[in-house]
Amino acid sequence: GVSITLDYDSSGALEGKLQLDRDSNKSRADLYIPADVSFAERAKGKGLTSESIPIASFRLVLASSPEAGLSFSTLDEFLALEVPFSICNVAAGVGKKTKGTLEKLGKWEAFEAARKTSSPRVPDAAAAIATSDAVQAGFVWNTTARQFGLKIHELPELAKVQSNISVNVTTATAKATQALLFARYLAAPEKGQIHFAKHHFSGVKGDAW
Repeated sequence: GVSITLDYDSSGALEGKLQLDRDSNKSRADLYIPADVSFAERAKGKGLTSESIPIASFRLVLASSPEAGLSFSTLDEFLALEVPFSICNVAAGVGKKTKGTLEKLGKWEAFEAARKTSSPRVPDAAAAIATSDAVQAGFVWNTTARQFGLKIHELPELAKVQSNISVNVTTATAKATQALLFARYLAAPEKGQIHFAKHHFSGVKGDAW
């Protein structure tokens, strides 16, 4: 009997909305679900959220349009192909994870200089790769790549790069009990976890519903 309203945006943009709500003394959001735990930790550090519950994870991959017929086995081989590709804005979880990963590998400057475009959100990037000849590949989550029918290139440099997702109760919520209940629902094996698995996320061992 409880209605759930969803507001989609990049993790950073959603955090900005939480900040605006607190500064305006409004209570519009009950839960915050960013694409990476680093955003969740930052929001908690700012006092925007309180309780946090892990719900799923996904991997960073380099994916391409099946029609492009691309073949490569390392990041360097991909760069050598000189195909147009996308990197998401760092305000999005996938963009932040991509930059951090490439910086550790010492390849960020090369990829940043070679990228064709930047997308505000990972679904925008995946949609462009799937439908536009102007962008043939990009760094996206494996779940998003599968949802858009993209070809995932399993690269050794990205094999262990994953992002953990949590659902976080906002400090501004006027429905703390219901918010926490829905958070637990998302983590429950026989409830929310069934749907995360259906959409290719790696799940968690949440409490039984």
